[in-house]
Amino acid sequence: MKRFSIIVPAYNVAEYIPNCINSIKSQTFSDYEIIVVEDCSTDDGKTLNAIKQLKDITFVQNEHNRGLGGARNAGMEVATGEYIIFLDSDDILYSETVLEKLNTTIGNTTSDIIYMGFNSCGTRELSILPTPENCKKEYRLAQNKFTNAWSICWKNEFVKKHDLKFPENVIYEDVPFVFLGIALSTSFLIADYYVHTYTSGRPNSNSTKVHFKQPADTIKCIENLCSLKGKIPTEYEPYLYARIQEQRERLVVRLDRILNQIF
Repeated sequence: MKRFSIIVPAYNVAEYIPNCINSIKSQTFSDYEIIVVEDCSTDDGKTLNAIKQLKDITFVQNEHNRGLGGARNAGMEVATGEYIIFLDSDDILYSETVLEKLNTTIGNTTSDIIYMGFNSCGTRELSILPTPENCKKEYRLAQNKFTNAWSICWKNEFVKKHDLKFPENVIYEDVPFVFLGIALSTSFLIADYYVHTYTSGRPNSNSTKVHFKQPADTIKCIENLCSLKGKIPTEYEPYLYARIQEQRERLVVRLDRILNQIF
């Protein structure tokens, strides 16, 4: 068994994925596997050809487009590592020592999740580091403004035990996955250093497109959050309701944004 399974979904990212994979292969720590999931790109084979140039990876080809969540699910199905790290194909690991530092942080513990720091470049520059205060379960469930599955390292056994899966073919897929994972976790660690460099504002990414899929998928996100009632301890249901209300407010904002753009 490898220490880490690093899952990289790939969809129309031919120009980004070599840099992403190189940031993994340049690591000083070598006990990992790279799982690249090609999600039926529509760029005339450019992404597929870029992946074929990569060596020492586990390649998964989806039979049909499943979205970012579905690509991650496909990667988790074949992951053999003790811990799972999600790395989007237009992002990179922050430095060549992050896996070594993360391995040291985990040590011989069996924590369900490890909160990791990240910084972002591009149209939005910010840096987020986990602290004892912002890693309390109640804080993360109630006020987590950066609900990103890739900012958490997940114990594979924990993921399989609770059958954690992403919603497929929708955006905002991280919201229910992360909420459920945090709610069910019984132990965590803090990696108080940068692990990821996130690229914000990439052209044609889901976060930069403004279209009717955003409000439609917000409704699906609300539906997916509602489905968590009964799956989480009852003591966390008020936090769940608050997150549902948060998405309800965002639905109005996203719909208004589209209408303003049209008219």
